[in-house]
Amino acid sequence: MSPIVVTGIDPGLVDTGIVSFRFEVNLCQIFVSWDVQTRQPAIAIARTAAMLHSPVYVNYVFIEGYRPRSHLNTDAKMTALVHDLHQLLPDAKVLNNTGIKKVVKPRLLELLNVDMFPVATHHGDLVSASRIAVLGMLKDPYLNQLLVRVVSAILTPYPWQVTVL
Repeated sequence: MSPIVVTGIDPGLVDTGIVSFRFEVNLCQIFVSWDVQTRQPAIAIARTAAMLHSPVYVNYVFIEGYRPRSHLNTDAKMTALVHDLHQLLPDAKVLNNTGIKKVVKPRLLELLNVDMFPVATHHGDLVSASRIAVLGMLKDPYLNQLLVRVVSAILTPYPWQVTVL
């Protein structure tokens, strides 16, 4: 079975977090790659996200959506960034993050070793990117089954190995 790569992107005007999970199903291993793009345009962010997967992998990309709030002066820029990322990554799904912390609990992120990163960002963008990737997995029937398989194994004496690169 080909490796499966699930990438989450938390766009931001200051920092954009990109976290990619590579599931090596036959080996029961997960490799986590990540990157932070600081004050970069959508094209640079999309290029970095694309570098984290390969044509030989089955790839899924989830982008955290943005809801305009109270006519802030950043609303238009954030909406445009999400739109541009979706144009540059047309197979990606933009997900609403309303209630995400009630669905993707901290314990699940901890089990996957993505509850903290060695780099601080403006708004915890790497954990948010991880959370949006996991939310995307929960919403996709095939990826949901994979996640159940991984979490079930992690809770046994024969867990999947998670390596954060």
